Amino acid sequence: LSDDDLIIMLDMDEVISTQHLHFLKHYNHPDGKTAFRISLRWSYYGFEWVNPDPTTINAVVSWREMNDRCHLKANDIRFNLCGITSPDQMGTLQMIGWHCSWCFENLDRFVQKIESSSKLEDNQPAFKNLEYLADQRRRGLWFVDGQPNACFRKFGED
Repeated sequence: LSDDDLIIMLDMDEVISTQHLHFLKHYNHPDGKTAFRISLRWSYYGFEWVNPDPTTINAVVSWREMNDRCHLKANDIRFNLCGITSPDQMGTLQMIGWHCSWCFENLDRFVQKIESSSKLEDNQPAFKNLEYLADQRRRGLWFVDGQPNACFRKFGED
């Protein structure tokens, strides 16, 4: 790796479009940016329930910053971009992909994520009940609190 190569830190349910991956691959830092926050279109359970607000995450740093400021700790990228806060160094890339929270082909996988998640408060028997989860997913309600969680509309509806 060269110092200017970019390191992208994403969860498995966060996807950058091919077009934007090509941009990042060939980005040569003309503006001095060495770290990026990215915003993604956000949906729940599948691409049927769409949050009208994007999610913005810390996701990209140069290999130099990964070594020098992040001390090779990947979580430092996600939590605070390794302390990079200067607008001269940090940029934001708007709507460059998708975040599909808890998108799994079946509810058994959903339960597996609950059981392996670091959010221990979600790992409750009530939230692993398949009938309950199927009903929440069908109605577009978040499994933890039963709220629409900003999914005001189904995809394709105005």
